[in-house]
Amino acid sequence: MAQLFRDDDRWVTLIEEPGRRLVVGRAARFWELVPTAAPGIGSRSDFLAFSEPGFAKAVVSHEIVPDGAGSYLITETRVVGTDARARRVFAAYWQVIRPGVGLIRRSTLKAVSRRCAVLPGRSQTSEAVPAATPPMPGALPVRASGLLQLLGVAHAAVGVIKYRSELAAIASDGVFNAVKGHPDRLLAFWFLVVAPALWMCGRLLAVAESTGHLKVQVAAGRLLIGLGLVGILVMPTSPFWALGAVGVIALRDGSPRRSPTPETRRYDVTRSL
Repeated sequence: MAQLFRDDDRWVTLIEEPGRRLVVGRAARFWELVPTAAPGIGSRSDFLAFSEPGFAKAVVSHEIVPDGAGSYLITETRVVGTDARARRVFAAYWQVIRPGVGLIRRSTLKAVSRRCAVLPGRSQTSEAVPAATPPMPGALPVRASGLLQLLGVAHAAVGVIKYRSELAAIASDGVFNAVKGHPDRLLAFWFLVVAPALWMCGRLLAVAESTGHLKVQVAAGRLLIGLGLVGILVMPTSPFWALGAVGVIALRDGSPRRSPTPETRRYDVTRSL
């Protein structure tokens, strides 16, 4: 993994402790289709000193933390904008890519787990870095919350496409009281209203996940499963099954037996250097 960052000249090594910890940094306008790299960054001192407005500075860390007979691989990303506008733009950009980034990290950690399981001297059932290792805070940033937000975005996109004529009619009639007497417009309105509600529920669930409120996660999981089952019974061909699936994930992540016991250590790179 360290070699991947060494081969990519866009990243600067900030901290490296072979076999234990690697921290790399990159500054760019990540939200652009082809990100513009920050000029004049060739070393960690350049990276730390860089402050040109309009860019975001990202720090990615990978750390191996021993735990009994095995170890945890903890990955964490921190980003800061060099000015207020860059922070706002990146915050909006992150909401769009966050679910995908989480899936990539899950896949990466599972790949590392599989590779460690077949190393010489280890059996397939080795517990050194098993796939069933309890998730550490910051290791898997997207869980049920990210999927719920993704459902909200997808719900809005489908609604705009599916009910574009009804929405256009509402706009042409001045919006105010434009759905009265028009069941199709009313359906379009409520379809779109659900989208931000799903997204906000996902954001609230993300807070519960990041702060370790297992009871909130379990309650949310049960509610989502219940709503999904009711929706499937009423409309068997509807995508309510996706809501139930997210509920199952939330219930699983909120289970006490999956709560992490070791402490996750976080590093402030500027202070470490």
